[in-house]
Amino acid sequence: MKSNIKFKYRTDENGNMVVNPNDIIPSKDNKSIYGDDIEKNNKNYKHIEKSMIVQGINNTPIPVYTDGSLKGGHTRLHIALKQVFKEVKIRIEGDRPKTKLGVIESLIDDNVDLREKSYLHCLNEFIALENAHWETHKMRNIPKETVTEWVEKINSGTALPISLNVLDQLRLVKERDPNLFDDINSGKIKPGKAYKLVKNTKPRDKARTNREVMKWMSDKNFQNDIIKSFDTSRKSFLNNIGYTDEDGNFINVITGEFTDIEENAVTGMYSHILANTITSVFRRRMPKVNAQSPRKGGDPDTQFKHFDEEGTEPLRLETKFAQIIKNKSKFYGGEGATSINPHEYVLAVRQGLNRFCMIVATMDSKDWKSKTGGSVADFDDYMKKHYKEKGKTWYPIIGDVVLSNYDTQYDIIFEEIKWK
Repeated sequence: MKSNIKFKYRTDENGNMVVNPNDIIPSKDNKSIYGDDIEKNNKNYKHIEKSMIVQGINNTPIPVYTDGSLKGGHTRLHIALKQVFKEVKIRIEGDRPKTKLGVIESLIDDNVDLREKSYLHCLNEFIALENAHWETHKMRNIPKETVTEWVEKINSGTALPISLNVLDQLRLVKERDPNLFDDINSGKIKPGKAYKLVKNTKPRDKARTNREVMKWMSDKNFQNDIIKSFDTSRKSFLNNIGYTDEDGNFINVITGEFTDIEENAVTGMYSHILANTITSVFRRRMPKVNAQSPRKGGDPDTQFKHFDEEGTEPLRLETKFAQIIKNKSKFYGGEGATSINPHEYVLAVRQGLNRFCMIVATMDSKDWKSKTGGSVADFDDYMKKHYKEKGKTWYPIIGDVVLSNYDTQYDIIFEEIKWK
């Protein structure tokens, strides 16, 4: 068997085969089926990690094929790489199966009783078997007895009540509203209830991947144009809304001597002004993208109609404005925010009427939390997740966000708009 081995290894003093964990080829199929959150999915993770740290190596060898690809032991390999182990024990499990179906069946067998499998994991196993069957046999019509065997195989590795009917229901949920799996897996709703919620809905548009909004907005001249135009418009709102009384005096009903406006109303108006300013600047500087602001609620704040494509989400830019309340800034959205695909936002926070921090940011469903009648995104929570991605998933256009001396708090730097 060792004569067939196609990678470097050595034999230690106890006769164990050991290799550098970086030389093991990880399983892409394992990631596509079970996800990449190994620490959460393996019920024995903490025990295995503690044992490996104490021993300095894995007691149970990692099974690999003769070509160096991983057969099982994904958790042990993950821990070895995380802890920067120089070597791990392995055992050879023969040649890698010649067919894709053989690889998937072996992978599922290796994960029996090792994972806290969710409904989504079970569905992914079934879909992987279907796809592998097609790749291996070039047959779309799968024999009934084969499907029955697959369901039994999947059932043997979970306490969940898996049947072909349940898998069919889950498949439609994944197609129409995959975010429902959070509630299914947590036990809030059953697969049948989720199926009823989506069966009469339209299939979701495909997520848009060719998004260049971050690139467009990074141009400094473009940013300055937005800031200047926003500042001109907001000052007009603050200073010019009112009437002339019978004595010829102009009465400002927004910021007059004896008048005022609620904070939320100012924030809301600033949000509308900024969104429409962004659209107008795009129309002036980049007319070909055909930027438009909505005429009805629920549409994106700025939509680039030139890129409309049937069956694909619109290319869009959302604008959210917040104010500081008890050192917190929160952005509010509709109920659908907790199920969005990644796209771009302008997140603006004001301090009083004249000082601002604005960033361009990519957000997805994980950045939003459900609340009664809608959703909310906490600015500090967003920074906890994405602060180190500055320049990639977010960047400032006025003001900034910096990490405090305690490395746990994110301080917003506000700036007054200045332009000539």
